[in-house]
Amino acid sequence: MRGMLAVMSRPPFRGRPWAPEDRTGGPLDDVLDGVRHHIPDLVVERITVKHAGDDDNVYFLGDSTSYDLVQMDSHEDGQPPFYIEGDDTARCTDVATAVAFICDQLHGEG
Repeated sequence: MRGMLAVMSRPPFRGRPWAPEDRTGGPLDDVLDGVRHHIPDLVVERITVKHAGDDDNVYFLGDSTSYDLVQMDSHEDGQPPFYIEGDDTARCTDVATAVAFICDQLHGEG
């Protein structure tokens, strides 16, 4: 029952789910692919904005038990730098550093 309570008490999505098939066309795709390699139950959502001029390059990352553990912002089309916030913050310009930092923030496996 504890697992069910954890699922029921987690916050609702803030955007739309971002599946492995969803692509930006930029290095952000490689970052998310890399994190998914280490954390297969990765849950990603992309923020939904109301106005076309608003920045929608914000992603929330978590796992099947806790959404919204890490926030990652990128430039248009998934371009770096990547601004990543979890328990710690980082500005990453390359894929490998971003993957390692996110994995560490999510599960301490960087």
